[in-house]
Amino acid sequence: MRRLTLLIAAGIIAPTSLLAAPAPQYSAEELEKSFAKPPATSETKGFTLFTNPSPAKPIAAGAHGTRAHAHHAGPNDAVSAPPPMAGRDLLITFANNSSGLTEQAKANAGEFARALNSPVLADARFAIDGHTNAVGGREANLKLSRDRAGALVDFLVGRGVDRSRLDATGYGFDRPLDPDHPQAAVNRRVEARRVN
Repeated sequence: MRRLTLLIAAGIIAPTSLLAAPAPQYSAEELEKSFAKPPATSETKGFTLFTNPSPAKPIAAGAHGTRAHAHHAGPNDAVSAPPPMAGRDLLITFANNSSGLTEQAKANAGEFARALNSPVLADARFAIDGHTNAVGGREANLKLSRDRAGALVDFLVGRGVDRSRLDATGYGFDRPLDPDHPQAAVNRRVEARRVN
């Protein structure tokens, strides 16, 4: 015990290294079930024609400008693209104002990597979406959300996942999970969405 105390005091062993690693909050098998089916889509490819006695308003393109959504525009309607389908919150946590994964985040991300490397999801591609709460400025939060999504992608690649299967995007605080409380911690998250 005295030797251990000396090693800690000398900085050779960090006290936190003596703590057990946290258990993941879900299993690879649960993720495989969640993501086993490709996403269903109700979007219409191409364009939609409609007749309307009022002046026509444009139909907004989807996130990548490749899809249009049917909408019968009225005289006072605003047309906008719907947000992308919600993904599964991976429970990836970060140190405050940082893109460094916490130990709990690493445990959860390890299970996600196992799921992505399984035969069930071997051909699946994923969007990794980073989100923040509304504390701080827009540009800083956009950068932080991109950095956090990128940090998860880097972790997964380090665990054998092909980078070409992952697309990291940061949304800052523009898509809160709890829009009534934009500064709430629940809005700080990284979600995964299967895209094929």
